[in-house]
Amino acid sequence: MPPNIPGVNVFMDVLVVGAGPSGYMAALTLVRYGVDVRIIDKRPVRVQNGYASGLQPRTQEILQTLNLLEPLDAKGNRMSETAFWGPDHNGILSRCFVGPEVTSTTNFPHVLVADQGVTEGAFDDELKSRSHAVSRSMELVHYTYDGIADQQWPVTAYVRNYSSGAIEVWHTKYLIGGFRAYVQLQQKHLDKLDGNIPAGLVHPSIVLPENSTLLYEILQECLYEIMAPFDIEITRVSWISRYRVIQSIANRFVDLSQRVYLVGDACHTQSPKAGQSMNLGMLDSYNLTWKLSLVLKGMASPSLLETYQMERRYIANQFIEFDIKFAHLYLQKEALSSPEIFCTVWKQSHGFISGCSHRYLDGLLTRSSIRARINQAAKEPLTPGKRMHTMSLTRHMDGTAVDLLEDMPSNGRFHLFVFAGKLMTFAVFKALANSLASTESPLTYFFKDGPARPEVFEHENIRQSDVRNRNHYLDLFLIHSSNHLEIELSKLPAPFSQWATRVYEDVDGIGHASHGVSERNGALALVRPDGIIGLVTSLQNPKGILDYLKDFMLEFSSGYDPFGAAFRDSSCSLGDSLG
Repeated sequence: MPPNIPGVNVFMDVLVVGAGPSGYMAALTLVRYGVDVRIIDKRPVRVQNGYASGLQPRTQEILQTLNLLEPLDAKGNRMSETAFWGPDHNGILSRCFVGPEVTSTTNFPHVLVADQGVTEGAFDDELKSRSHAVSRSMELVHYTYDGIADQQWPVTAYVRNYSSGAIEVWHTKYLIGGFRAYVQLQQKHLDKLDGNIPAGLVHPSIVLPENSTLLYEILQECLYEIMAPFDIEITRVSWISRYRVIQSIANRFVDLSQRVYLVGDACHTQSPKAGQSMNLGMLDSYNLTWKLSLVLKGMASPSLLETYQMERRYIANQFIEFDIKFAHLYLQKEALSSPEIFCTVWKQSHGFISGCSHRYLDGLLTRSSIRARINQAAKEPLTPGKRMHTMSLTRHMDGTAVDLLEDMPSNGRFHLFVFAGKLMTFAVFKALANSLASTESPLTYFFKDGPARPEVFEHENIRQSDVRNRNHYLDLFLIHSSNHLEIELSKLPAPFSQWATRVYEDVDGIGHASHGVSERNGALALVRPDGIIGLVTSLQNPKGILDYLKDFMLEFSSGYDPFGAAFRDSSCSLGDSLG
């Protein structure tokens, strides 16, 4: 690795431009995955209040796996119900509907309201606890790509340091741009925002000035008129700003070199009506970074990265279409005078708004064909392309009641779930164990000649990790519905005996039933590092899991440790550790 010359040349694996929620999510997850990453932002300090404020249930589930939800929940407020108001038959403002804010099956049946300053503060603290921080007063002014002259760091970013006044040269393998990087990134390689989206559908009903004092006076006057006969007065303003409604989506979320990626508002914007901008942006980053991590470590083919645009642009398109429909209602006089219309559209979109019903299309990472008996009428049937719903379990080792999310930290690994039901003593389970312990096991296949792994998987959850587990690329979860007191863990066949901390009793088979799995047949579910189900198959088909992984995973050569240096020294470039 070339030497770092302060103020002149800096080298890293990934440069994240823009420390908004999307940029923070990208930086933190890459740090967790052991990738050498730097994050910059033009502002001298982070957002203190205002901006986006609503964290949807799916976003909360992800934050839980990052151990960030608890501090946010302590400072935020839970919005559990929504009320619709409108004029009654006498034209008097009255409440016409009250209902749950979230109807999806989730541990978090509410929107967590915490302004962006609180959210960014939690990310900032977590980054600092991992010896990383945002480089502030730094602005990307230009970048170039040369994959021929420099194949190791093909992207050169020119960064203005407002503290020193110098233009620094930063060399990176990949660049991720959030909202504040939009102008610089859109001017290079990437097409402009799609002008076919009817962005002019929504206009403010009043002309809002840029001056904050005048804006405050206009809003107070409008509140008096709208809320009559009720009284409402603004007594304190923490933050006020004019919001320009733009509904648009980038033609491409990645440049032609597959080295520069857009996330969040840099590639899609929508109105604030459904409260989605921050959530969509963080989910963009969460989708992208595990893929970058595997590619950077030489564990996966670069073709894996092509799924980012395919998956996230599809979801963004769906949101834009919904947002146009929902926001357009505010222009319709009949809708404003009949809240039932708003209420109907809102109810129909519950699952989508919450993020819990998002489903990716069939592709490299989503195999929609299910080779197992799954009851589609179940509460949350195992469905490729959708997120893995959590469940309450009893940890076999110590009898502790746990929630699955607690034992699924975001660590960049795939998760293989074995739903064994009542089959622990049957031949089908023993045959599965033999297959998972063989040289053709998806647990070990890609490390045939690679670094040694500990015989026993050490305990991990969202609050603690163990460096001895770092060489695993696939976690194993065994979930059965037998009485755990009648089964001796040490007598389980390999490899399950080596994963004793990941063996659980599903009491009364409730988790099996909610996921549509029969206790008499069982099932295998391969869950991606971002919590999305990639493949569902039968207990008799572990080969299907391996075949899935073979489509993009790479085998490792002898003595190769893709995780070692990054975990041992977070300041050391991964490229340096690879020589």
